[in-house]
Amino acid sequence: AAAAATTVPQSTDFLLSIRCSRDGKYMVVPADRSVAGISPGACTPQKLWAIVREQNNNRHVLQENDVIKLGRYKLRVKQLVTHSSKREDEGTHPTEIPDLRLDDGEPPMSFIASNDMQCRICLLEGNQEGDPLISPCDCKGSIRFVHLECLRHWITGRLNFHEQQQKPIFVRQLLCELCKIPYPTAINYNNKRLQVVTVPKTEPPFLVLENMVGSHQKGVHVISMSAKKDLKLGRGHESDVRIPDVSISRYHATIRFVDGAFQLEDHNSKFGTLVSLRKAFAVGDSVAALQVGRSVVKLSVDCSAANEEAVVEISDVPASTHFRKGF
Repeated sequence: AAAAATTVPQSTDFLLSIRCSRDGKYMVVPADRSVAGISPGACTPQKLWAIVREQNNNRHVLQENDVIKLGRYKLRVKQLVTHSSKREDEGTHPTEIPDLRLDDGEPPMSFIASNDMQCRICLLEGNQEGDPLISPCDCKGSIRFVHLECLRHWITGRLNFHEQQQKPIFVRQLLCELCKIPYPTAINYNNKRLQVVTVPKTEPPFLVLENMVGSHQKGVHVISMSAKKDLKLGRGHESDVRIPDVSISRYHATIRFVDGAFQLEDHNSKFGTLVSLRKAFAVGDSVAALQVGRSVVKLSVDCSAANEEAVVEISDVPASTHFRKGF
């Protein structure tokens, strides 16, 4: 990596920026097209990844929306629930478990069927009590509507859910067999949210991981850690979250629930465990190991070199130092 100021050659990879904060700390900033002094099209920002095995004694505390990279496989942390929203008061009041988030954003609207329309599964006409006719896909005409409970029963059978509460489950995306449009996990019917995909009750603490590779593998992993201390991720059959990919080690990584937080650890995997960096962070006393593309950058602060001649004159750099890699 080389240091550059405002002039950035064409056809370069923008790796990261280093800025000095007002309190004297060096801040590592992920690459961004909006950085001052970088003209549009001059370089391509690259995603910055933290190498888990090189930081904090091989531990990374997971946050919602973190992206985990195992080999070439990516998982997004969709939801983390550490405890019930209301704790039991001396065993007299039941706890309330937060809603499981299987999808992002607001659910799609469903058309309201007239009483002469029939369900395409059971062929009965009209809305039933507590079981309305909904339009969950793009099918038209006589096959447009289906009873909510009929669709739930069909989806549950396809996903092959079991009632073991502590067993990890994978909620894969299902397509309509006729129009090939993905079924939503919930819909908005008459200003009410109705859950289409129902899963067994999940006891906290639990986490939801979303697959980010391949449309045929799209879905979410729902894992409760109330009865286990370690969650194994890997290619082996003994893994709690099994990922059948050649870039994944048999036992690739571990997620532990420790002191009210989910911690990710690498298990000496071949291609490493990475976490996407979305915010700036300060370089501390320990070495910060980062991966950008195929490049690994290690940063540390050497206080003994404070009085030595500067390699880059800070006065010549307007706001930050940008690291780039030329082709």
